[in-house]
Amino acid sequence: MRVILVLAGLLALSGCEDMRAEPPPIAEIELSADGGCRLDGRLMASAALDRELSRQAADAPNEKLGRTRLQVRIRSLPGVDYARVLELQERCQALGISNVEIAR
Repeated sequence: MRVILVLAGLLALSGCEDMRAEPPPIAEIELSADGGCRLDGRLMASAALDRELSRQAADAPNEKLGRTRLQVRIRSLPGVDYARVLELQERCQALGISNVEIAR
């Protein structure tokens, strides 16, 4: 009887692995002093950056909260005006991305 209970418990636990949500996707943006920006290592113009962030945000919806699971990390190279960093953070929030982290 004990063996059957142990096997039933193991079977129940093995099914819980599929119920766990995948970790949220992360988009890393690097701002350079010459006015350029890179998204995940790819050089992009401002409009292309907005389109790509919108696409990534749409691909990672959070049904419970009605917004995206996408996380954005903004990194600025030396010489970048902090106003540019804040402007990019505001653009992300305007696109519906609420989880924006500014690297120090």
